[in-house]
Amino acid sequence: MFDVEASVSEAREKFKALIEYLLGERVTGETYDEVLADFEKLFGFRPPKHTLEAMAPAAAADADAYYESIGVPPPETEAEVLTMAIDGKGVPLVKEHPAEHKVRLGRGEKLSRKKEAVVSAIYTIAPQPRTADDVLCEVCDKETPPKRPKPQNKRVRATLAGKENAITWARDEARRRDPAGRKSWLCLMDGSVGLWTLALVLLAGAKFILGFFHASEYLWKVACVFHPEGSAEAKAFVRHHLRMLLEGKVGYVIGGLRQMLTKHGKTLNAVQRKIVQTTIHYYGRNRKYMAYDEYLAAGYPIGSGAVEGACRHLVKDRMEGSGMRWTVPGAEAVLKIRAVQLNGDWDPFWRFHMQQEAQRRFGARPWTPLPSSQRSKAAG
Repeated sequence: MFDVEASVSEAREKFKALIEYLLGERVTGETYDEVLADFEKLFGFRPPKHTLEAMAPAAAADADAYYESIGVPPPETEAEVLTMAIDGKGVPLVKEHPAEHKVRLGRGEKLSRKKEAVVSAIYTIAPQPRTADDVLCEVCDKETPPKRPKPQNKRVRATLAGKENAITWARDEARRRDPAGRKSWLCLMDGSVGLWTLALVLLAGAKFILGFFHASEYLWKVACVFHPEGSAEAKAFVRHHLRMLLEGKVGYVIGGLRQMLTKHGKTLNAVQRKIVQTTIHYYGRNRKYMAYDEYLAAGYPIGSGAVEGACRHLVKDRMEGSGMRWTVPGAEAVLKIRAVQLNGDWDPFWRFHMQQEAQRRFGARPWTPLPSSQRSKAAG
């Protein structure tokens, strides 16, 4: 009689490595429950959830070592401009202590606690000089831009270990890829004071750029203070001021906004005044990183789309599903192996991970055959 249970047990052991590979890959993009449900349909058994939860940290422990082992991309595949982009995205965490039931939240209380995952992206790219009109046609007129150089050897990473850890990783990766310092180093970020404070120290010598789309978002908010949202007047306002920013006239933009605030201040409510004041302060604080005319002339990228896309795909799409709450170790592990997959390195990484697992379990002891006398004795 065919023993189904024995057959399943044998299959589990025989195909354990394959099952772990498939589970690990699926975990990077789906919830644990979704992965387990699909496996039960396909294979007729459901691995315990705690086994699946332990698999991600086990694999993630080898992620950094894997990238150290593969070295740097071949020089002939690299371009002249080495670009680092850094941004953050919140990850909802489980509460350490059960919350008391409340009918409504108190002032200043939030529905869930979040911890920032700091995302770093690094790549090289060929310079492409552009003009203010080139950027405006793309941003305001939604015209398809001419073919651009593609980022080369882009690598992304996300961590909950803090801003310093993320920036240090980007710096060390840049040094590995450009040890002689022959490339132009760029660092694109938003206006986060915490990021800038650390980056200016840890990435000393790089050229810092405030992401242009972060700067433009503030102008759209101001436009809606003085003009109806979506109106032709609001669009004209934004286009005019974006041109000034792209031409390096940040001071003129700040001065113009101050005049508008003085002229219309009495007719604006508190929220509207704050929007204008915040924009003035934001541009003033980041003015030295908004020399877009110089960046465009040099052919540098001015948008932080690489890291913003990573924030969305790497963090938000996986970590902020409905009802999701994470422990810090669990989130860190999933972020690490998800980054490996998004980098296109899953198969070689998993082979490396399996080799490391085998070495941890069985060691690297050389095998030597027993003398014939001892073999006979052992057999008897």
